[in-house]
Amino acid sequence: MENIDIKKIIIAILIVIILAIGIFFALRFATVQDKDYTLEVISEEDYKYFSVYTDGKYGVINTNGEMIINNEYTKVTIPNPTKAIFICVKEDNSKEILNENGEKILTNFQNVSEINLSDNVSTAPYEKSVLQYEENGKYGLIDYNGKIITKPIYEEIASLKYKEGEILAKKDGKYGVINNRGVVLVPFEYDDIVGDRYNKNSKKDAGYIVSNVTEDGYMYGYINYKWKKLLNTEYTEINRILDTDSEDIYLIASKDRKVWLDKE
Repeated sequence: MENIDIKKIIIAILIVIILAIGIFFALRFATVQDKDYTLEVISEEDYKYFSVYTDGKYGVINTNGEMIINNEYTKVTIPNPTKAIFICVKEDNSKEILNENGEKILTNFQNVSEINLSDNVSTAPYEKSVLQYEENGKYGLIDYNGKIITKPIYEEIASLKYKEGEILAKKDGKYGVINNRGVVLVPFEYDDIVGDRYNKNSKKDAGYIVSNVTEDGYMYGYINYKWKKLLNTEYTEINRILDTDSEDIYLIASKDRKVWLDKE
């Protein structure tokens, strides 16, 4: 009986261990999946709407050349030229968000604005799936249908430089990164964050150069595209080597006037 009981206990322990390992990897996989996001790719051939300037004012025409928004605004922004959402600024600097019928939309949100891309792009220089809105001096994200992606909890919102689809947000005085689904990618622990400029396969494959202000000035660290911290913020300069065919990440990091070549 004692042997049988011991065997049962051992089997039970093994089952618990296997279940724990399975749950760990399932949660890890789900977390990575949750952080993924979609980037909309459009070309000039896909454009359906265009801003037009006549008689000193702006309006909107469609691909047939029909005027769908009268030229009566000092500025018209079309965040995604395949979607009928037009941010129109009047002479008194007030905004109207209009659809293709000239109807006001997203009226239950304050100060709805486009999010400018921070790097140089040739077409559609805005985030193509999200807009920002303001409430009580804080900012949040909505999609083009007015669905709330994040509550207005951020002190600042801007696109992350060199990484389209990712948003640089400020919370409690520190910067972090969320994606266009509102999921936190980089925690709110830094005084500045930029992408590392890698875009050989996709801008999604770029990592993050993060920095904090110290008594000695800005100190830099590095987080890879899988959101794993590789270097703490203790370097005076970090640059990624871009001209390489290797899938490895090579970084030039300076510290105490010395230079290291770090490889992931």
